[in-house]
Amino acid sequence: MKAWIFRCSPGVGAAIALLVAGSAHAARWTGAPSSASACAVPALTQPFLSFGDQGWYAIAPGESYDNFSGSGWTLVGGARIATTKLSDGTTGDVLDLPTGAKAISPAMCVTNEYASARTMMREVTGSAGVSMFVAYGSSTSDFDFAGTVRASGMQWSLSPVVSITPTGSTGWQFAWYMLVATGVTGEDQLYNFYVDPRMST
Repeated sequence: MKAWIFRCSPGVGAAIALLVAGSAHAARWTGAPSSASACAVPALTQPFLSFGDQGWYAIAPGESYDNFSGSGWTLVGGARIATTKLSDGTTGDVLDLPTGAKAISPAMCVTNEYASARTMMREVTGSAGVSMFVAYGSSTSDFDFAGTVRASGMQWSLSPVVSITPTGSTGWQFAWYMLVATGVTGEDQLYNFYVDPRMST
């Protein structure tokens, strides 16, 4: 059994530790390749061109453009997949996070060039935001705090760029992302969670 340590806000670490206590090895738990040597460069797109962001991004696992299926994600504390109207007027599935809810991604193949992330998000109620944490399976099992993003209101908006503190290790490695709804009361939704491998034009 692999021991997991979480550097999180009070209360988060204990909840997530319970979540993974009975889990199998990380690669099997997430559906990741059995070895980082099997990783390959993912498809890169420019999903945020309409917002003036010309960066090239890789979408996080469990998603497709404008659809957050949640496949492979671990959802706790009320986190769920909801169907709603998206920013372009189409209908799709999004990640819904009421206060205290947590969502952990499947493993994603990254290198230390994958240094930031962005997402579409909106408030359903409240204005507390969503805190992002990241863990790198090839070098540490700690989830480190990356930042908190807040929607600008009930309309969909693009989050600020969040630095996801890549490791100094070279070559392919596994990363897991944990999203935690913060505050006393509130609810946020997000989709199109992308990671930027420093491929800006």
